[in-house]
Amino acid sequence: MKNNNKGGKKMKKLLSIILTTVIIMSAMAIPAFADQPYYPCYEGTWNIRENSGTPIKLKISNVNSNNMDIYFQYGQFAINTTGKIDGKKVNANYREVWEGGDFIVSGTITLDLGDQGIWLDWHAYENGRDCGTDGYMFYNSSFKYKSAINDSVDITVELNGSQLDLEQNPIMVNDSVLLPIRAVAESMGAEVTWTEGVRKIGNVVGIQKDSRYIGFCVEDTGYNENYNPYHMMIRDGDQEGQFVKLYAPVTLYNGYTMVPIRAVTEAFGADVTWNGVSRTVNILTDKKTQSTSNSSNNTTKDYSKYIGVWAEYTFSDDVPETELIINNIDGNKVDYEIMFYRLAGYYNQTAYIDDNGVINFKTVENEESSQPIQGTITLSGDSVNLNITSSEQRSITPKSIEFYKKNTQSRLK
Repeated sequence: MKNNNKGGKKMKKLLSIILTTVIIMSAMAIPAFADQPYYPCYEGTWNIRENSGTPIKLKISNVNSNNMDIYFQYGQFAINTTGKIDGKKVNANYREVWEGGDFIVSGTITLDLGDQGIWLDWHAYENGRDCGTDGYMFYNSSFKYKSAINDSVDITVELNGSQLDLEQNPIMVNDSVLLPIRAVAESMGAEVTWTEGVRKIGNVVGIQKDSRYIGFCVEDTGYNENYNPYHMMIRDGDQEGQFVKLYAPVTLYNGYTMVPIRAVTEAFGADVTWNGVSRTVNILTDKKTQSTSNSSNNTTKDYSKYIGVWAEYTFSDDVPETELIINNIDGNKVDYEIMFYRLAGYYNQTAYIDDNGVINFKTVENEESSQPIQGTITLSGDSVNLNITSSEQRSITPKSIEFYKKNTQSRLK
């Protein structure tokens, strides 16, 4: 039995080495996202600058890493189609039947995604007659180009207060921190799994710990809206897997499979804090360490007076334009909500206070909440300041808001 155990250990070690090699080689064989834009930043309504007298409009929605929905209006005619993303180009076919079936328009639409706007080429056939190609440059005043990857930031990662030594430095994709999947797995006491050539969805990488498994597609085959790098599947035992949308896709970079650290670690029950000043990610898996840290924060600083409803009054003394509701503060953990009058609401949110009384937050989209916003909340003296640094919600722009405490702590909804 002894010899068999030793042989088993050697075999496991050999398989581990082979698995690592397969992962690295497979990752290197697939193009990374480094030269691609962050496609969801193109969502919204686009217009031409020239006043041609004919209404010409472009609207992009439901964007993922593979497709986007396109609505193109030219005068009284409108085209609805879905475009296939290929790098910085989007290609779509369309066929529209107008005027009771007497007028059929078909053809192709091609979009060139730029860092200042979108160029559209429209090739049309009317009842089979070739009408040629026309082109337009579209602009959006609120558009801000985002690159898929930011590798110029210096980020430190700590596990229960101790710095991790990483072979590949963290990167930021869509304002989220990504780490090599093996580093994430080891920090959670888990194992990396790799399944190659899964039917219809390609290669799958995952993390297994006890009965919980989370899996990622490292490429987008277009098979299903959930099976792509923008989603994570969570499965417990033999239960059916549940899909979670990621703010940043699984990214292949320098031969490493990079995954969003917060989504992964929180799926395994850990807490993640982000210090925007020192650019430090701290993964808390040791509840004893976490409890000690929270106890220390409670001893030195008491933020309980900030619990309640904070409001900004701009156009009315009775109706606040913006409300920040701090529902609970437990150590450095803050449960909060943000509401913008008639624009958007962010409910059931959680973030953490750093040593300077600053909460670095990024809202999580759920059934009740709108598209994410990101920024800081500063608790200082008798005031609270909300600074929005980026927003995926088109009706909300980056700005700073000074709040006043309301008398009531009831949730207004």
